[in-house]
Amino acid sequence: MQPEKAERARPTVRLAFWSFFVRLFVIVLVLLELFLLGQLGKMGIPRRQKAGAFLFFSLHMIFYASAGAMIATAIATLVVHWVVRPVVLAWHRPPADGSDASFHLENREVAVESAPARMRRGRLWTVGTLVRTDRRLVFFPKAWDVEPVELPLDRIRSTRTEPAPRMFFGFVEGVPPRLVVVDADGAELVFTVAEPEAARARFCPRDSPLVSWIS
Repeated sequence: MQPEKAERARPTVRLAFWSFFVRLFVIVLVLLELFLLGQLGKMGIPRRQKAGAFLFFSLHMIFYASAGAMIATAIATLVVHWVVRPVVLAWHRPPADGSDASFHLENREVAVESAPARMRRGRLWTVGTLVRTDRRLVFFPKAWDVEPVELPLDRIRSTRTEPAPRMFFGFVEGVPPRLVVVDADGAELVFTVAEPEAARARFCPRDSPLVSWIS
């Protein structure tokens, strides 16, 4: 992906509408058909008539299942848009302004880019600011008792994005992927930012020494 195209990319957290609807429709229809079989069994209808009655009422069950699944899918779409989406995007835009990053810069070092980010440390994510200067890539944690992590630009070997874990059994799509920076020794630094592809172009440009982009 070209950097100029990456700048136009925007995460769109949304419900996988048709995937959710079809699966919910099948589940509801199966439950309704089982309920119908149970009710027909209690009525004592002769076996020959039971098949016809089952087919007749099944048409009604298909309508009820589709209507119920459509209503539930519409409600789920609103929940994802108004509840899940803001939470996901807020998590990728942590409250870190990076105003104190200038205190950690070296003599005549200039900050080129900065963005709120989270960095993976084991199983936890540390809130902070990702900064690219004219010499290095630095992550400044928001917590005062956590040391910054830095990587000289000439030590960056490659960058890539990797998909975020599936949310709600994969029914929520558009969760921003993670930004992965690999150093010259093969160690990986993993970050979450609001717009990973755009951040990849800004923080790890193609013309940096030793950098190779992995699609």
